[in-house]
Amino acid sequence: MNFFRWFPRPEPSHIPSNAAELWAASRFPTELRSIAAFVADILCDNLGVDFNVLNPHSNFIEDLGMDDLEPVEVVMALEEHFAIAIPDSDTVLLNTIADLVAYLYTRIDEQKTGNG
Repeated sequence: MNFFRWFPRPEPSHIPSNAAELWAASRFPTELRSIAAFVADILCDNLGVDFNVLNPHSNFIEDLGMDDLEPVEVVMALEEHFAIAIPDSDTVLLNTIADLVAYLYTRIDEQKTGNG
């Protein structure tokens, strides 16, 4: 049992780390990089993994080993940061990092244009 798992982790900053920005720059198109970097930072902070473990097609459950509560924590952090609501019905369709980044990009764009 991981003793430190019971202590809350510090909240990630709202500015992605340089490592997250480099990770996103090498894996995502320009328009998705800022979102991908933030998602990567959240995942690394919440899961305690390094960026070298992440790739756009990493499955949250199968590849990253997320438990029942970790996806909820990630979604809550994303909702707070991007000021959007992510319905449960949408989360079941988000299986990979690329799925999540594309979803967030679309939702943020909808919010900006008033179509969401």
